[in-house]
Amino acid sequence: MIFSNFKIYPRMRGWTSISQSPGSYTSWHFSARYAGGIVVHVLPPKINSTWIRVLWNSSSLGIQYDYQTQGIDINGEQSSGFPVLPTSNVEIGIRNTLTTGNIIYFVSIDYYF
Repeated sequence: MIFSNFKIYPRMRGWTSISQSPGSYTSWHFSARYAGGIVVHVLPPKINSTWIRVLWNSSSLGIQYDYQTQGIDINGEQSSGFPVLPTSNVEIGIRNTLTTGNIIYFVSIDYYF
């Protein structure tokens, strides 16, 4: 997804490392003051069982957004873009569908408006 003519809010978390056990889900929450886009960057080892989810609810506009990428085959950095409207609660989550072993991800989030 390409964004042009938007301001970028500095990466919200920088690069954060998370460790997940099989089937785990890790999430972050923040407020979006303006309509724009969210880009989630994920850098894990090469696997094909990583899912990215973005969920938000703009009650003033009566819109609920809940989108989850399909299992993505990652070899290097994966970036996925999502729209966002003003809301007080945006949830961004990373999950895996591993059946054995732990995995370490490096995650960064950009908010464009």
